[in-house]
Amino acid sequence: MRILIAYFTLTGNTETVARAIHEEAQSLGHEADLRKIRKLKPESLGEYDVVFLGAPCHHSDLPKGVKRFVEGLPASSSFQLAGFVTHATYLPEGTDRKRQLHQEWAGKCLPTLEKTCEAKGIPFAGYFSCQGRPSKMIGMLIHRTIIKDPTEWAEYLPEVKKHPTAEDLQRARAFARGGVDPGRLNTSGAPAVMGGVAAVLDPPCIPDRLPTSAQRFHLSVGLQASEST
Repeated sequence: MRILIAYFTLTGNTETVARAIHEEAQSLGHEADLRKIRKLKPESLGEYDVVFLGAPCHHSDLPKGVKRFVEGLPASSSFQLAGFVTHATYLPEGTDRKRQLHQEWAGKCLPTLEKTCEAKGIPFAGYFSCQGRPSKMIGMLIHRTIIKDPTEWAEYLPEVKKHPTAEDLQRARAFARGGVDPGRLNTSGAPAVMGGVAAVLDPPCIPDRLPTSAQRFHLSVGLQASEST
């Protein structure tokens, strides 16, 4: 299979995840290309079977340039699209405050990808997210406008600076190969929470052969294996 990992990065967090996915795809014996989005044209993606598209979250959504790129993809494209993002927020588990902040900081990325793929008839293969170290400027903005409490800031900053961690990258590789047990899916179809990983799974993102219909595989990776960030 031909696989493309296309990404936009500013601080290097998203590129780190992109390289992990690329390495995993190559290790599985697939022909995998790693490209920055600014060097691609939407219509050029048709030569691939699976496209992993990555970006940091900006104002709770994909960056404007990445959104334009996704919106420019031809309708009914033959490839599957999987998304991955990095952000400097918590994940939507744990306390009400963490869930609220995740929604405010990164809550629109997944819906943007899902809605755009649905509108264009592109099979949406899955979604992965993890924290990334904020730049100094972004860190100052977060402290000034969002995490103002000194105690919360003292807990938040040292932890977020660790990401993406080796564990995050292991999960990114698992996302690439679809390494989750389908039996853990709730009968209701709601995401099953497994040690900090929320997943909805059909076949893997890199299957042995292309599926004939859209597949779902969502991974949302937290700071720790036991709780969200």
